[in-house]
Amino acid sequence: MGIHDCISTGIKGFDKSIDILRLGDNVAWQIDSINDYRFVVDPYIRQAITDNRKIVYVRFGNQPAIINDESSVKICQVNADSGFVSFTTEVYNLVAREGKRVFYIFDCLTDLLQSWHSDLMIGNFF
Repeated sequence: MGIHDCISTGIKGFDKSIDILRLGDNVAWQIDSINDYRFVVDPYIRQAITDNRKIVYVRFGNQPAIINDESSVKICQVNADSGFVSFTTEVYNLVAREGKRVFYIFDCLTDLLQSWHSDLMIGNFF
């Protein structure tokens, strides 16, 4: 694994405790509030921008946006109300279009419950 395959979260102490992220890692956070999510997303984005990484924000939720007015982040709106298959196909096509080595940030997955009414479907998506 090369030096470019290691990814910082933007939080040095956290990077040390998890032995840093690697390209291809998927991270899901269990949070109590959207502000808790911003606590880890904001430094992650700042670090990714510093490292010249491509960032895509997948927006589908009903909560306020996690990323506000960030010119270095591409924002893609995806319709969760279109159903599981349509949503996952749209996300798959987005990932295929954007290419490799892209950092994706998703809205809070809990927001999918309003559209899909099933923890199982959210687990299947993740």
